[in-house]
Amino acid sequence: MSINLWGGVKAGASGTVTKRQTVGKNAEVMSEFRTMFEAQKESASKVESKDGDTITISQRGNITQKLEELKKIHQQTDYSGMTDVEKYRSIKDRYDEFFPCIAGKLETNYETYEPVAIQITAELAETIPGYPHADKYRKENYTEFLKEVRGYQGLSNTELVEKTKERYSKTGNITEKVEIMRELWGLGVIDGESYGIFTASLKYLERQQYKSTFNVVNVDEQSEHYKNWLKNGGMENLEVGWKQLRDNLFQNINVKKLYGEEKERELEDLFGVLGGK
Repeated sequence: MSINLWGGVKAGASGTVTKRQTVGKNAEVMSEFRTMFEAQKESASKVESKDGDTITISQRGNITQKLEELKKIHQQTDYSGMTDVEKYRSIKDRYDEFFPCIAGKLETNYETYEPVAIQITAELAETIPGYPHADKYRKENYTEFLKEVRGYQGLSNTELVEKTKERYSKTGNITEKVEIMRELWGLGVIDGESYGIFTASLKYLERQQYKSTFNVVNVDEQSEHYKNWLKNGGMENLEVGWKQLRDNLFQNINVKKLYGEEKERELEDLFGVLGGK
């Protein structure tokens, strides 16, 4: 199982660290940024599709601003004396705070959040020797590394599922569900095949959601209208339960026929634990 939490994005290190500050000061900077950012209004622009429909794109400006501030925090953070686990946790926690469930956002709105994936991967590569290509961060080794980052060493798979649900279940939207599945893959609870089946099933849900939103029969995924709908959070903001995700998967993918009875049972059991009975 090869794990890459950032959607296959590979980025080299960039930028030069010129000014350093303590981790305590880092927390102060983050607090100041949160206060400033929450006080500002979200910038927005409108895009008209070839069909004449107008969709508001209201996320890019804020993403750019957040990334600029996060880059400053990174450049001003003193990582000396930290272990690789502490470095990873420090960087990842910052991004988790300002871009919650980023792996889920990448699966449902990749084009919008790709810059986030590129920047965090670059910061991790710059800070942690060998990341992400060294054996330490690949396959089963990454699973053990992530467990150490989370403080989950020695937990059973059932306990890992409960911890992951608790960590990411906040609003009930689809990005949280995807994030949970992605993290369970990283923690070794499920394999890459199971995660791939799950994400493949999301395309069926995506098309169905588009049809119901615009009351259309046919879907052109290459149309500007469809792409703009995704960029504007058409899937990202969808509230969905585990049962709906379970039903969507098994109604659209014949898991038993394509992957075998054992895989079907494994996914059924997982959805049962997650709340999809």
